[in-house]
Amino acid sequence: MPVEVHVRKFAARYRLPESLAQERRRLDRVLASVVGDAFDHALELAGVDGREEICIRELYVPLRLRGLPGDVDLAAMWSAALAEALARAARGVSRSGLVRYATRIHALLDMAECAITGDRARVWAWQRMGLWDGPEAAGRREAVSCWIRALVREPAAIVPVLRTLAERAARGRFMAARIFTEIAGEEWRLLASSALAVSGGAADLLDGTRIPGTHEPPSRALRLAENSPLRAALAAAYGGRPVEADVRRAQAALVLLERDPAVARAPRRARALIDAIADALIAPPGERPAAEPPRQPPAKRHARARDDAETTRPRGEMPGAETSEETLEDGREVSRTRYGGLLYLVNLVGEMRLP
Repeated sequence: MPVEVHVRKFAARYRLPESLAQERRRLDRVLASVVGDAFDHALELAGVDGREEICIRELYVPLRLRGLPGDVDLAAMWSAALAEALARAARGVSRSGLVRYATRIHALLDMAECAITGDRARVWAWQRMGLWDGPEAAGRREAVSCWIRALVREPAAIVPVLRTLAERAARGRFMAARIFTEIAGEEWRLLASSALAVSGGAADLLDGTRIPGTHEPPSRALRLAENSPLRAALAAAYGGRPVEADVRRAQAALVLLERDPAVARAPRRARALIDAIADALIAPPGERPAAEPPRQPPAKRHARARDDAETTRPRGEMPGAETSEETLEDGREVSRTRYGGLLYLVNLVGEMRLP
């Protein structure tokens, strides 16, 4: 990836004899022409990946000249000095005022944990990355709000960051677990709506409207929720305490995006799954919602399904058809039957030319 360099402030100080004072303008012009190229060359020397975020608080580059060379030689000397100083800083030879992240997601993860621990030593770097918009000495609540706003400005990072924090919490990392208790209800809604928007989801998926005819089997929602590190982290954070319905829906939407983001682009199914996952979030991990019947051994379960189908099938309905468990986008229902294989015989009967 191409490397982008942003310099917030650049200043040069010259010590010239009085006889050469008029050379300042020429020096400024030559220096300005080499700064960009010098930085690009320096980052190549340091082996910096274009995805990395490197913040250098201050770079001091002394250069001693014997006489004043021409523009071309002066530009080469300055370029070499700048490149060497920047490459040394980027390689971490001098740790003072250097912050280096593999990606912006790593920076957001660091921000989250530092918001909890109170570590503000890298606020200056987050400011230069455009992530931190609060006071440098922010308290915990304000620091968490800064982090939330940074995530909203980087919506594609919301789900990866939350999932990684949940995985860290599962491994016993206290700071990662604590962040889930600090996110306010309105912030959950903001995170969910931003993450849905960047994933192609409809804006009204969080409004709580239940559309008749849309239903997802509880087992589907359970499979998504039970394998979700985010759901486990939320359950541990709330400890069985009640959560407002709209907040629970926002959290359910984030769990859905974590487990199956493509579903967000199918509004009817996404809405039904969000409803079902929201119900699943009420139960602690390992427990099933009351709507899910207990599992039976396969043979008994199939036998009972056949008995129920024979008992409840309306008159005139094709034998072997089972209750629909899915509704397509255009409103058609998907049904399953034990006699579907007979369709394969249609072409064969036609070829035999039977009377």
